Amino acid sequence: MSSSSDSDYLDLNVGGRRFTTTRSTLCRISDSMLARMFEEGSQFRLARDGQNAVLIDRDGSYFAPLLNYLRHGELVVDPGVNAAGVYEEAKYFGLDDCAAQLAPERRRAPARLPTLCAQLGNARSGGVKSLLPLDDGSLITGGVDGGCTLWRPAPPADGDGGDGDGDGDGGGEREPRLERAQEFRGHQRDVNAIAIVASLRVLFTASHDHTVKVWEAPETTPPAARGEAPAPVSVPLPDAPPHDRSPQTAEVRVVGCRASLRSHSAEVSCLGVANGWLITGSYDKSLCFWPWGAQDAQPASRAIKPAHGGAVLSLAVCGPLVVSCALDSTVSAWEIETGAHVAKFSTEAPIVYSLLCATPTAAPASERGGAPVVLYSGDVNYIVKEWQLHQRDGRRWVEPAGHLAGHTDVINCMAAAARGAVLLSASSDGTVGVWDVESRTSVGALGGFPDKVYSVAASGRLVFTGCKDGLVRIFRFEEEVGEST
Repeated sequence: MSSSSDSDYLDLNVGGRRFTTTRSTLCRISDSMLARMFEEGSQFRLARDGQNAVLIDRDGSYFAPLLNYLRHGELVVDPGVNAAGVYEEAKYFGLDDCAAQLAPERRRAPARLPTLCAQLGNARSGGVKSLLPLDDGSLITGGVDGGCTLWRPAPPADGDGGDGDGDGDGGGEREPRLERAQEFRGHQRDVNAIAIVASLRVLFTASHDHTVKVWEAPETTPPAARGEAPAPVSVPLPDAPPHDRSPQTAEVRVVGCRASLRSHSAEVSCLGVANGWLITGSYDKSLCFWPWGAQDAQPASRAIKPAHGGAVLSLAVCGPLVVSCALDSTVSAWEIETGAHVAKFSTEAPIVYSLLCATPTAAPASERGGAPVVLYSGDVNYIVKEWQLHQRDGRRWVEPAGHLAGHTDVINCMAAAARGAVLLSASSDGTVGVWDVESRTSVGALGGFPDKVYSVAASGRLVFTGCKDGLVRIFRFEEEVGEST
């Protein structure tokens, strides 16, 4: 080498982007070009800039995933970074195993718009505010009227093809058919959010009536599949509108809650579950933390009052952190285990209405080789913004990473689909935006909604939307997204 530094640390300037790493990291794959460039006694003549960093005339955004690959052995290509560019750089530097993971034949199929395939009429009077798909193809809907409904996959009719789960993953594809199976009765006003801890069979709902209710979660296998007879309770059901094609049962099971949690003094707008904790946010400006096994009328084990200077509108679980946004235009991150405030950042928007973490169960960033956690915010300026939460050496920070523009009204809810390859955004403009995460571009929008779209959720190849008109519309990706082509 042209330089004889005693330190193992090296500064690199790759296309104008600076990196600090070690010689041993760069030489980890012994037969690569990087190893030949930086090994002791190398014959490469390395140019340096004015700050003595080694100059490499390549694209720094494509080099960064390769350097992290050498650090911890996992290839992570962040949203917005073109995998084809990283592939070419991997080939150039002789990182053959890395390049093999990005070869064209292994890249995912491009995102396309899902198509409408079914709808549930009279899902909720006044509008569908919240949706929760379950692993067995069931769906729970929460409405403006305070009711929650469990919808089960209907048995296939004679002559139906498919594998019976309605998601199109089996040998044939048929229209998803869900029938009303159970009603959860207890809330008096809008059910704003629903979450489940399936392993404990615990369901949580947050409502405009100031309460959080705890229910016994439904089995994810229908009674008939378990060889059991259902125990229905007769309740009157409204007549289905003419355009409703979902099966309607004359009898459904009605259940009451097993606990009501009342530490909030105003509308409970959002909730999340993680690490043994239920976290709730409210218009009373507070965040409350309950254990999953909370009993009736049990006060919150921990309350942050106030957490913000205005009503808490949304929250998102990001590994060991929960991020919340409020009417005072602030977004803050908190440690779930301690409640400690760890970060605050401005989205440069007067109000952020919705949050989504792309990897809610991700390990702390410092345990993932420094890879950031991706967070999305939907704001009053009708823009979805992408953020990266970093943690390294005990330090946490947040950086903007991009934005998605196209809506013309408030973004009420967001969801990840197609194994994280697609972002969905439900808006009061009567559309659901469909975005390709990797390229940060619009695939298009789901339309045909007569009013505000309150909620969106995804499971497998199905997309569920809840609208102010009380209908749940079900869309399907006709091709796998996120799979190799």
